[in-house]
Amino acid sequence: MSAFVASLLVAALASAGAAAPAPPAGVSPLCRNGFYLVPEKELLRFGEHALDRVSMASLRDHVNALAYSDGDELLYGVAETAGVSHVVTLDGAGTITDRGPAPLAGAYAGTAEGGRWIVHNGQEMMTVQLPTLAVVSRASLPAGADVGDWDLYGGMLYGIAAGAVPRLIRVDPKTGEASAVAQLAGLPKGSSYGAAVVDLYGVLHALHNATGRIYHVPLANPERFTFSEAGLQAFHADAARCPIAWDTAEMPEARHTLTTIGELSIGAIPEITIAAEATALTLKIPVRNTTSRDALLAGWHDLDHDGQLAAADRITVTVPPGAQEAVLSWPSLAVGTGSDVSRLRLRLYGFPPGSVVPEGTASGGMVQDYPIQIIWPMPRPVEPPPAPPVPIATPTPTPTPVQMVLAARPPPPPADPPTRRLPLTWSLFAGLLVPAITIAARSGGRRGTA
Repeated sequence: MSAFVASLLVAALASAGAAAPAPPAGVSPLCRNGFYLVPEKELLRFGEHALDRVSMASLRDHVNALAYSDGDELLYGVAETAGVSHVVTLDGAGTITDRGPAPLAGAYAGTAEGGRWIVHNGQEMMTVQLPTLAVVSRASLPAGADVGDWDLYGGMLYGIAAGAVPRLIRVDPKTGEASAVAQLAGLPKGSSYGAAVVDLYGVLHALHNATGRIYHVPLANPERFTFSEAGLQAFHADAARCPIAWDTAEMPEARHTLTTIGELSIGAIPEITIAAEATALTLKIPVRNTTSRDALLAGWHDLDHDGQLAAADRITVTVPPGAQEAVLSWPSLAVGTGSDVSRLRLRLYGFPPGSVVPEGTASGGMVQDYPIQIIWPMPRPVEPPPAPPVPIATPTPTPTPVQMVLAARPPPPPADPPTRRLPLTWSLFAGLLVPAITIAARSGGRRGTA
């Protein structure tokens, strides 16, 4: 079985589904990770890979065309009341509520996705809007496509048609066009495969009503089917797949489907510390495993501060059913000096993974990240800060001498001649004031001697 589970997990990495929308306020999720199956009048809930189951309730009616609506957290189906087909809903307690006449009488195969319920009665297929039950489309179902139940995967419907050689059938939900994907000569002939679901790993789980076995058929490689002895022989049977819920972590991204049958979890961990000079590390991790199988706990540290959760930093330990503590021990390590804080990632796997790595998708369990505080000796050695660079002196520029050229001032221009004579009383001569009478006396004397 471990090789089969490993192949499922490889397929999961390529075709993981999206997380289910949150339920309406005040409504607890009825259906997460796994599927519901009704053999005759018993409501059973199965976990991932159809390996675990619990009985939820006894029903008053046979219910077919079962489908799960995550819009109102209810199972929808078709029941016969006084020979008339009625739509009914079921809650987690198995309470059946009549919703009125069914749009398609006698429907016995159904599935739902995106609020649309796809049913058929062997001759006709119909798509119905939930919860209004308004008919969206209808098409004829071709001969040879009469599967006891079907489920959606990758936009197509899949189921197993009984016969001399059972066949894996694929149906286009838009047109009703059908084709045989594979002949399954190893499956029992006769009777019907009345309950079918496809899980997130691309594996079809189908109940063979007569033998009570559940066959597990990988859609990518149908010839590699296996089966489990469920002991659920029935004339009436149907199944409904649950949406997916995840536990996630970031940097690097990792996610685990939540364990829904039993508990598989990591408990609260006190502050993790390590001495800077430590060369080994041992951690006691509180865990809880109330499932029926061994789990695997893996831990990675980044104490060398290289930013990687490498294989050399990983330790694993088996967590058996009933365990409450697991011990992870790294016998050798070296604490880097690049930071005061490191980190630890823990992954608790519900099923053996194909490879134990710190990122990616895993089946069941939990993933958690924790800080690790590094304790330095006192006084802590301090590396002196690097010396600042010596500034390069910038020489003071020598000013360029400025030659002053003094030009000789030209003499002032001569004054304009006076526009009027000075009074006779005074005359200007060589800057001296000389009485005019002197000039006149001299002139008169010369005339007198001629």
